[in-house]
Amino acid sequence: MFLDSLTLKQFRVFKEQQYTLGSPVVGIYGPNTAGKTTILEAIYILSRGKSSRSRVDSDVIKKGYEFASAQLKFRNEEDEKELFFVVQSAENTRSAKVFKINGVTKSIRNFTGTLSCVLFSPDDIRLILGSPSRRRDYLDTIFFQFDKEYKKDLGVYTRSLKQCNAVLQLILENRATKSDLDVWTESLVASGKKITQKRINFFKDIDTFIAKTSHELSDGWEMKVDYTPNKIDKDRIERNYHYILNSGHILGGPHRDDYDFKIRLNGDDRYESLADFGSRGQQRIGALIFKLSELEYIADAIKVRPVLLLDDVFSELDEVRREKVLNYAKNQQTIITTTDKENLENIEGIQLISLK
Repeated sequence: MFLDSLTLKQFRVFKEQQYTLGSPVVGIYGPNTAGKTTILEAIYILSRGKSSRSRVDSDVIKKGYEFASAQLKFRNEEDEKELFFVVQSAENTRSAKVFKINGVTKSIRNFTGTLSCVLFSPDDIRLILGSPSRRRDYLDTIFFQFDKEYKKDLGVYTRSLKQCNAVLQLILENRATKSDLDVWTESLVASGKKITQKRINFFKDIDTFIAKTSHELSDGWEMKVDYTPNKIDKDRIERNYHYILNSGHILGGPHRDDYDFKIRLNGDDRYESLADFGSRGQQRIGALIFKLSELEYIADAIKVRPVLLLDDVFSELDEVRREKVLNYAKNQQTIITTTDKENLENIEGIQLISLK
């Protein structure tokens, strides 16, 4: 995949700006608050349908304006596409955002995954240090890029879970019976099992990429990701029915999943939690290892290399790791942001964009 141009209108710090992205490696440099991260955020939205920085869509609208839009032209082998995103202030419209492919309005489900990208930013350390819900949400966005059935199953599971919890409350109020619950637990279990199996397969497959990338980027320590699925089945619900009823909600299932980043230091026999035992530098490298492994996994799944977005990647890397990351950047189109132009000047064939 290769990005050709990006047009932003009333998007965060930009009133109206167009950028030509004509090289395999594009470097964007300038002071903080100049808009470097905003450019990557816009590309990310046009890939995954959501912001990498904010949960509220309208946050991207430039202060004092009513809407923000982003338009991207890109190539995938011989195929050319134009992606468009516009969001309006929530008080102005019930449907606050619109996505289009080649001028045709699409649902977010049919829009996401048209462009595949992987973004690394300083905030990604929160994948390691943050909450299980953050890790689950991020895992879902990986699947959304290439697996529409996963997206469908997750939608069914989420709706069924909501209905199950609502029926449990009605049962407690003597306004429903267990047979009413059984109708929803059937779809909950069926969709939950599909989600769990795909997550199991993902972590099994990505292990190889993580082992390879951690060997290349760490200073001798090894990383792995442990996933223990919170499986759901009909028998488990039946056995724990009274406990579930008293709690008022379904207790087990993929909505309670989590995965743990672990490292094994030189000379150690066992892996320890990266969040608890790793230094901040190791945690940051661990997040980068996971993101680069994600890129390799997606490339293997869709048979095309996603665009790599590296936001301020050099700030905590030593000279050796910087060189390794720059070598990796040449494997696909890569867009790199930095405050220091010197970090980019020696990259052969790089296109430089200055923001002031």
